Amino acid sequence: MKQIKKVSEKDYCYHVSVIEYALYTEKGKAVVKKTSEISKIAGVSKRTLQYYDDEGMIQVKRSENNYRLYDERALETLWKIMLYKETGMELKEIKKVLSMSEGEKKEFYKKYVEKIENQIQVLEEKKRFILLIMIKGLPPVPEEGSDVTYKSEIAKLRNEYAGDIAGSIRE
Repeated sequence: MKQIKKVSEKDYCYHVSVIEYALYTEKGKAVVKKTSEISKIAGVSKRTLQYYDDEGMIQVKRSENNYRLYDERALETLWKIMLYKETGMELKEIKKVLSMSEGEKKEFYKKYVEKIENQIQVLEEKKRFILLIMIKGLPPVPEEGSDVTYKSEIAKLRNEYAGDIAGSIRE
């Protein structure tokens, strides 16, 4: 069992003053902040911050009372996470990027942009197919008994009418 050392009021006040000074330097700004303060600053929930800590994405310190304490480095990492999330990255991708060197990040960014460009192409194809349906209406259901699946018939329709879409839109 750990023994508790008794300290005088004078020593206690000194230690509190040292802690206060460490926490409140730089023109009154806190060097470390609790989860509730960071939640307000960042505009994210406390649970989100706890999740990032639990996943090892943000390194936070713990107070004697087990409060999470965020320093400038943690705030910088949180900022990066939020920026990466805005790009549409998944948390597992963000976690990887946070541990990459600058060179690795540039290569990752290039591949990520390619991935987005592919997604744009897929979305453009879907858009064209919706426009086809708008213009020509829904095609009839394939006849029963044929060897054609609905999925293969839809693929055939997309290919057959892809050229018709551009012409129909201009009209």
